[in-house]
Amino acid sequence: WGLVHHPSMDGLCVSSDERGTIHFWNTEERCHLKSYKADMGTFCMDFTKEGDILALGQDRGMVTILSFPSLEVILRKRVSHVQGQHGADVGERMCCMVFSNEADREGSIYL
Repeated sequence: WGLVHHPSMDGLCVSSDERGTIHFWNTEERCHLKSYKADMGTFCMDFTKEGDILALGQDRGMVTILSFPSLEVILRKRVSHVQGQHGADVGERMCCMVFSNEADREGSIYL
């Protein structure tokens, strides 16, 4: 499972689980705010430093990029390919996602 705090919204914390449920929490009020159902297990996450994008590191080598707070999918891409039993291409679980702190000269940030 994954856990990340929003960089500018005090008290907003996001957790994930192996079933693909993303939970949004208010840690100051100690309450659950809402859930988002991803299509596969999500094991790590990160926000951009502005907090407007949330990246999900998922099972089978998938990365999903969501606009925040709308949770609209911006990008979904398989970034890891691994051969499993009997030659099946299974991908591997994403375990760590981190956005770059600063944009480069062209204004790009990296995951």
